This record gives sequence, C-alpha cells and structure tokens, in this order.
Amino acid sequence: MIYLCLEPLKKRVKKDGSTKKKSHNQARTPGSVSSNSNSRRKTRVMSDDEDIT
Repeated sequence: MIYLCLEPLKKRVKKDGSTKKKSHNQARTPGSVSSNSNSRRKTRVMSDDEDIT
C-alpha cells in the first residue's frame, strides 16, 4: 500500500519538478510533506482496515 501511495506521489513531484526539485536539493521540503501525507493516509487506511476487520 505504501508503494502504491508513493508512486503517484513521485509522479506528482516529477510534474512539479522545477520548484520541488530545488526545494528537495535545498532541504528536502517535499520529502517532509510527503512523509506527512503518507503518515496521515496510513493512519486513515489502518483505521479503516481495523474497522472493517
């Protein structure tokens, strides 16, 4: 699931390439944002899975 989430995220970053790449080289800003999004999504998916189970 993480892999699937990362794929579209990477594609998005690639689309924004110019700005995101500069930020990435400076201080990995997009990385931090990605981590936050992933963490949030993970919690949501996990919660859903737990509820369903």
